Formats: sequence, C-alpha cells, structure tokens
Amino acid sequence: MKKTIIIFSIIALILCSISFIYDAVASSSNGFEAWGFKKEAGVAPLIEDSAKSMLGSTNSFYIGDQTQKTLYLTFDCGYELGYTPKILDTLKSENVTAAFFVTGHFVDKNPDLIRRMDEQGDIIGNHTVNHIVMPSSSDEKITQEIKGLSDKVNEALGKNYDMKYLRPPKGEYSLHSLQLTQSLGIRTVFWSSAYVDWTDNHKGDLDYSFNAITSQFHNGSVILLHNTSQNNADVLERVIEDAKAKGFEFGSLDEIE
Repeated sequence: MKKTIIIFSIIALILCSISFIYDAVASSSNGFEAWGFKKEAGVAPLIEDSAKSMLGSTNSFYIGDQTQKTLYLTFDCGYELGYTPKILDTLKSENVTAAFFVTGHFVDKNPDLIRRMDEQGDIIGNHTVNHIVMPSSSDEKITQEIKGLSDKVNEALGKNYDMKYLRPPKGEYSLHSLQLTQSLGIRTVFWSSAYVDWTDNHKGDLDYSFNAITSQFHNGSVILLHNTSQNNADVLERVIEDAKAKGFEFGSLDEIE
C-alpha cells in the first residue's frame, strides 16, 4: 500500500514538473508584448534586445537600412474620417508612396480608397478584420482575421492582391503571434517613429504635428501615422518637403530585407 502511494506521489510530482515546464515555455512564447522604444532625436530609437531577437527570428522588422537616408511612410487605417483622400493627393503630387494598414471596417466602407491606393502604387497592409488583440487570440482566430482581411481587399480590388505585410493592432504581439503570422507568409511590420496623433489634443496645431514628425527623422525610419488625424493630412506635404530638403528619400517597404 505504501509503495503504491509512493509511486503515485512520484508520478504526480513528475506530472506537476512537466506542467510547470510546459507553462513556462508557453508563457515565454505566448507572452503579451507591447511594441515600444526609447526615442532619441535624430537617431534610431533604442529597442530591447529581446524584442530585436523575436523580430529577427520571425523575419519581422521595425526599421530599414540605417546606413541610408531613406524614410518609409506608413498609415494605420482603422476607419475613415475624410482625410485619406487628401493624404493620397499629397503622396501623388510629391511622387511618394506609402503603406496603408487597413481593417475590415475601412475596406467595407471605402473600397474606392482601396482601389486608389493600389492604382497609385501604395502598399495595402493587413491590420486584421476587427483590430483584434493578437497575443491573446487563438491561432484559429488570428488566421481568420488575417485571411478575412485579405479576402475583403481582393473583393474590393476585383483581383487577388498579395498582402505581404501585417501591423499588429496597437503594436501588441507575442513570439507565437509573430511566428504564426510568418507561417502564413506575411511579414510583421512595427515602426521606429510615431507620435500621439490619434487624439484631438493637438488638433489644428500644425506646427506641433510637423515638429513631432520631423524631429524623429533618422536613417531607415519606418514612420507610423494615423489616417484619422486631420493634422497629418494637412501637414504631410510640408513634412515630405522638409525631409527632401534634408537629403532624405522615401522608399517602399518592399525594399527592406
């Protein structure tokens, strides 16, 4: 009887140990992360080594070639407030392309803008159908959200569009979500320059927005802006001209290896 109890106790201990190890591994790979960095005016931001490692192992990126004076404009488009047409007008007149990370709501309500982005040579990126929290979503849910958004873009364009890039909503991710996105043949794109442009705190203060964007210029910068900011639409031409005057060029995410 005692031997039986001892054996069961040992088995229980082994199972607990296995469970502990499994949980630790799961926590490491599925742990919730929020993209962030320490800003350094005029130079690339400081990124944690752990984040760099996760991005490197999953073909993800947040910055381009830091030896080149190239900037990459990207816009997150959750919905439309009427400013995207002006943004597209400015890009066209300045002969600059950008990447637009769109949600299902944006595509459903603005198929004409999706078509215009494609016609102008801009990149249409994936921001998931419902702007989900990726690190806490199931594999099935993430896959549905990514493929569902691609289907909506295909329908809007009337053709198959190769959606090669995804930006996690709110910059929330985990090693597992990065790996899953990679397994679907898509690169995750973060950013190395941003400012609080999704509120009305500085609405109308174009000098504030201009300085907030241009003070962060650095080689290889992937600039995050939101299409819902009127300031961004109103100041974009000035920002682009300032960048060009400083010797910067604007590139496409397709150029980043």
